Amino acid sequence: MATEPSELDPDTLRAFINYQGTYHNHKEQLGYLAAALYVSGALVLFFGPNRWSSYPAWAKALFVGLLAVTGLAGMFYVF
Repeated sequence: MATEPSELDPDTLRAFINYQGTYHNHKEQLGYLAAALYVSGALVLFFGPNRWSSYPAWAKALFVGLLAVTGLAGMFYVF
């Protein structure tokens, strides 16, 4: 049986809105953390102790592919 809008308890509605806000805040914070780690890792890869030019061609292709796939996965997670 469906509940009528007039029967909704204000405390239940407030708790539901608080839960949704907490969920979205948590998801947003995880997205920011993942973006910071992603950018930091890419910067270390390109400008770290082993210069990018010292890697073999297959390793460069692997790293660029991995960056592209994880970047797209991050975009899909955020959206």
